[in-house]
Amino acid sequence: MSGSTASPRADDTRVRKDAGSIAAMFDAVAPRYDLLNHLLSLGIDRAWRRALARALDGVTGPVIDLCSGTGDVMFSLCRRHPTMTCLGIDFSKEMVRIGKRKASASPAGDRIVFAVGDATAISVRSESAGAATFAFGIRNVSNVPGALSETYRVLRSGGRVAILEFSLPRSPFLRAGYLFYLKRILPRVGAWMSGDGRAYQYLPDSVMEFAEGEAFLALLREAGFESVSATRLSGGIATLYAGVKAPG
Repeated sequence: MSGSTASPRADDTRVRKDAGSIAAMFDAVAPRYDLLNHLLSLGIDRAWRRALARALDGVTGPVIDLCSGTGDVMFSLCRRHPTMTCLGIDFSKEMVRIGKRKASASPAGDRIVFAVGDATAISVRSESAGAATFAFGIRNVSNVPGALSETYRVLRSGGRVAILEFSLPRSPFLRAGYLFYLKRILPRVGAWMSGDGRAYQYLPDSVMEFAEGEAFLALLREAGFESVSATRLSGGIATLYAGVKAPG
């Protein structure tokens, strides 16, 4: 995700396997997923999700959170937007189960619904959502252009998409330190704490292969989105992409 290194297209499948194997991998790490997200990001992931929530200020209508995991994006959205309703869709049944449990204990639980599903075939009628989000999940989709086209389909005219994804810093110094952490430290700590090393080796591999920056903005435009933008966060460790469905 660096402008200084050529990136393959987002539908490259050298790392991503079939959806079933990826879902099984996330099922295995689901019980410690939230803890490890916060720990391995040093808590910065919370700030990134708050930035995504701010990007949806003024949105009316429901939000669909795709690749929702255990729902942290939706909880962040509901804290900032007291009347917002959210539907979270993820292909990991265990993530969805844990998300439902979290929602039942949350004051915003009555505004959050979870479902098992596929981001490339969203079981929602066309033009029914005011916004759609992904947080660190779009790179896990085997057919990214297909997922973006589906996202466009379910949005209302003028609806917004906001996508958080890992990227690579442009600063050579920060980039070198981040790559050392990403490739050497994170997989070992993640494997030790989760008891399953696959997900935390998959993470750096998938980050390295994901199309970022202008390459990803091009995919958003190809899907039909207008006013697309990329905002680099925390020195470029993450990027917040945004776009709007053209008013009809």
